Amino acid sequence: MKSSLATTVAFSSIFSVAISAQTPRLTAAPASPEPGAIVRLTLNAPAGADAVVSVRGALAEQPLHFVRTAPGVWHAIGGIPVDVEGPLTANAVVQRSSGRTDIARVRAVREVTGPDIPVTIDANCGWTIRQAKHCLRALADINLLLAEQPIPAGDPAAL
Repeated sequence: MKSSLATTVAFSSIFSVAISAQTPRLTAAPASPEPGAIVRLTLNAPAGADAVVSVRGALAEQPLHFVRTAPGVWHAIGGIPVDVEGPLTANAVVQRSSGRTDIARVRAVREVTGPDIPVTIDANCGWTIRQAKHCLRALADINLLLAEQPIPAGDPAAL
């Protein structure tokens, strides 16, 4: 039984000005892996003023370790569990040199994935309560699966 692999891109923060050619793209090969297969994930993040400085992620709920192989190109290898059934999700959390990305980038991911693929974001505890409220309200209409670690530990009720 083949599993379907949905790729999503999550961002470290959501505040800057333009998306243009800086929207990262996460691809998997093979795109429809068999259980037990090894999958190569490639994140293409075009270089620019707000360069990607690190990427981390997960595949089938197991951590991925991305390695920069060329300017703007990051790779990770992950395994598909032998007992997998149904859809899998891969995600990449992108940190940029400015520490910021914008709401438009998350919207661009939703446009590419369509409404049926789960999209998550991870602020990596990088937002203030005010920023988190602003971003989550601005993204309410795109049906995020979850927003991971929007604020530092301490006062989740403030959201």
